[in-house]
Amino acid sequence: MKTLSANGLKWLKFFHVLCSICWIGSAIGMNVLKHALDPATPEARQLLASTLLVLDDLLLYVGVCGCLVTGLLYGVCTKWGFFRHGWLTAKWVLTLAMILLGTFVLGPAVQGNVHADTTWYAAHPAEYAAHLAVTARWGGVQLVLLLTVLYLSVFKPKGRR
Repeated sequence: MKTLSANGLKWLKFFHVLCSICWIGSAIGMNVLKHALDPATPEARQLLASTLLVLDDLLLYVGVCGCLVTGLLYGVCTKWGFFRHGWLTAKWVLTLAMILLGTFVLGPAVQGNVHADTTWYAAHPAEYAAHLAVTARWGGVQLVLLLTVLYLSVFKPKGRR
C-alpha cells in the first residue's frame, strides 16, 4: 500500500492524538470521580453511575475506537509498520490488553451500576459497591497502562528491531 503524504501524515497524527486525549482524559475523569466522590443517597449514586456511563460510552469508546483505527492506518500506510520497533510492539500489546480489560471487566461493571429506578441503589448497596470497587481497582490499572503507552509514544525507548 502507498504511504501517506506529509499532509496526510499530519492529519493522521492529529486524529490519533485527539483520540488519545479522549481515551486518557475520560480515564482520568472516571478515576477522579470514583475516588473523589462518596455518594450517600440513592439519587447521588445514580448520578455518579450515569456520569461514569456517559464518559465510558461517549468519550472513552470514541477514543478507543479512534486510536485503534488510526493505529491500524499508521501500521498500514506509513513506514512505522506494526512491529518494526520494540516500543511499537509493546504499544500494540498494551492497547489490545486495555481493550480486552475495558470490554470484559470495566465496561460491565460500569453498566452494572446504571439503573433507571433509584430504589435499586437503596436495595442493592453491596452490588453497587462491588461494581464501583471493580472500576476503581481496574480503572487505576487501565490508567497506568494508558500512561505507559503515552510514555512509549513520546520517548520511543530502545533501538530498532
